[in-house]
Amino acid sequence: MYRRSVESCDSRENFEWEGHRVAEVRRRQHWVAVMGVVLAAGCGQAVTTRGAVSPADAEPAAVGQSTTTIDDPSGAPAKPIREQATSSQPVGPASGAGRDPCGAAPMMTVFRLPASGGRPSGVAAGEDGSAWFTDPGTASIGRLDVTGSVTRYLLALDSQPGAIARGPDGNFWFTEAGVVPPGPNVPPGSTTPAIGRITPAGVVSHFPLPPEAPNPMGGPGMGSPPAAIAAGPDGALWFTEAGADQIGRITPDGAITEFALPSRDTMHAHPTGIVAGSDGAVWFTQPLRESLGRIDVATHAFSEFFLPPPRGGIVRANTLASGSDGALWFEDPRNQAIGRMGPGGTVDILPLPVTGDYWPWAVTAGPDGNIWFLDGRGSRVMRITPAGSVTEFPPLEGLSSGGASQMTASSDGAIWFTVPDGNAIGHITCTKGE
Repeated sequence: MYRRSVESCDSRENFEWEGHRVAEVRRRQHWVAVMGVVLAAGCGQAVTTRGAVSPADAEPAAVGQSTTTIDDPSGAPAKPIREQATSSQPVGPASGAGRDPCGAAPMMTVFRLPASGGRPSGVAAGEDGSAWFTDPGTASIGRLDVTGSVTRYLLALDSQPGAIARGPDGNFWFTEAGVVPPGPNVPPGSTTPAIGRITPAGVVSHFPLPPEAPNPMGGPGMGSPPAAIAAGPDGALWFTEAGADQIGRITPDGAITEFALPSRDTMHAHPTGIVAGSDGAVWFTQPLRESLGRIDVATHAFSEFFLPPPRGGIVRANTLASGSDGALWFEDPRNQAIGRMGPGGTVDILPLPVTGDYWPWAVTAGPDGNIWFLDGRGSRVMRITPAGSVTEFPPLEGLSSGGASQMTASSDGAIWFTVPDGNAIGHITCTKGE
């Protein structure tokens, strides 16, 4: 384990670009992959700055605001499509089981979805223990229960839904790469990024993002598609805009505000994962700045915490989870490790067992007090305790866990995860032990 306090450094090293290029990855996916190298990681000292200040009111200003809604005028739910998924036999952990913190050993079932061309991506747990998921492959939002029953609601072909989260209003909010913008004289084929909402009854609304502000450090044509979304501590939903270097906020009634990162004019940070922290703030990853960002939900002030690289390497956190221990957890694929930032700012890098060849992804806080994640290289589900003990499930037979996968815990003590490349969704039973 490598440890270093983010408060122990006296200076920051300079960042330099070796170069970057932008690649569009699969038309139906909602994100843009940016391939780049950032040299010289930051020291780890927290740097606090205010957002842009408006001369008119001297308050932290948003770079964009929107209240436009695209609704079905009838208010009727989308016409559902009923399907039945096929499920595998439940399997238990392959290693590290022992006296399991879940009580009885957790069991995993994989549901293979029947829709041709499906690529389930984001997943959120419903109040009833079901899984609501996005499927950019079929341009739809689906609901899956533990019996394998699937209800699917079709969206516009170019919607490309991505991440999804359950909001405080009981509805499900999801990111969209492209919806047809409102208003007259819209050119054919025009789309704009948006945040979507679907009620448990299947009523869908779309909230287009404000017009994109130029990003001086982003690549040409990156745009501002939202990447990840999470419920915030203030009753709103918060999301990242990786290409635009912005953090967005949307209220349950659809009012959108965007906040530009302080580093936006000097370096492309590519904010990706986002989560509500135990301190009442919203935290997000900045993989190209090798750091975690924090935004105060009341003042909108930003702070930045640079991650100490182990053994002189590069730390690229992407997804983020808030653990039951009050810490923030993230994956470190380049170093085959899981990272933890404690409430006091101390960062621990917990290496995975040397026997494997891992690519950790999609960290989530489990109902058992541990952190669960996917291994994109070995096609398996894994779990790590706060002390660093690792449990592995057997590889997903005939499936790949690569892609824009997401995991989530449900209120009934289970965990859901998506397997885009296998057109499948996994379910893990895990009730907290005595």
